[in-house]
Amino acid sequence: MKMDPKVSVIIPLFNARQYVRGAIDSVLSQTYRNIEIIVVDDGSTDNPEIVLEKYSDRIKFIRLEENKGPSIARNIGIRTSTGEYLVFLDADDYVSTEKIEMEIEVLEKHPETGWVYESSLTFDEDGRVFRELPQKFLQPNEDPPQGKIFHRLILRNLMVVNAVMIKRGVLDVGTFDESLRGFEDWDLWLRVSAKYEVKYIDKALAFVRVHPDSSQRNVIRFWSDKLRVIDKISRLYPSLTDPYRNEIIKVLAEAYYYVGLGYYHKDEFRESASQFLKAIWAYPFQRRVYFDLTLAILKFLRIPVQ
Repeated sequence: MKMDPKVSVIIPLFNARQYVRGAIDSVLSQTYRNIEIIVVDDGSTDNPEIVLEKYSDRIKFIRLEENKGPSIARNIGIRTSTGEYLVFLDADDYVSTEKIEMEIEVLEKHPETGWVYESSLTFDEDGRVFRELPQKFLQPNEDPPQGKIFHRLILRNLMVVNAVMIKRGVLDVGTFDESLRGFEDWDLWLRVSAKYEVKYIDKALAFVRVHPDSSQRNVIRFWSDKLRVIDKISRLYPSLTDPYRNEIIKVLAEAYYYVGLGYYHKDEFRESASQFLKAIWAYPFQRRVYFDLTLAILKFLRIPVQ
């Protein structure tokens, strides 16, 4: 192993003052020591400086005057960073104390590998764990994929952004797509996986918080971004995506369906029906979509629904 290569941990922050100390403390508590922490405040309005002042000699702090989104915040962190390895940590989450040491050990042992990921646990405000990735999306007795995994990732994102370490060099495929506000991590992992092999650590080292604010995202924008990612990746890597076209259309159909639900809950029933029809056109074997399409049409025509 090289002599303690530097790791840059980039933390985008937006109105998460009550959580960011937990994120920073989890990095400062790492068993691996050669770490720089870069916090990029993405236009917060809750005065995070009150909390961050105590860390002023241990972090690099960058403040944006207005909210730009996580992709831009992370990319600013990347440009500011000096580490050979990069880790991304959302401000309301935290990581295990041995995460970085274990990741460094794997990547230094396998120089042909460009990145590494591990299991993650999602928990709520009461500490209840209700999801583990990538296990949630695997078949019984199926091992998490390693090596060339593009064909698996194009069907489902298997890792959260906090559960990954990448070598700086893999960013020759580009950084986070700044036009995306949703699925921006999936987009980057797909581009990285198209060129570089990945290793997996069989331990939960990243912890993702779901809190009331987590549900306030723009559902239509979020799922529309997934459609944009699929279109973009299919155009960039046709030789990789074409063999899985039948599976990818199911992913498209799912995204159209959730965009349709977003419009439905905004009482925009005509656009909702349009998105449901796109879902059916992409993959017609979805009973729930026909039911919701019928409801949207009835609502649009102002026909009472029993």
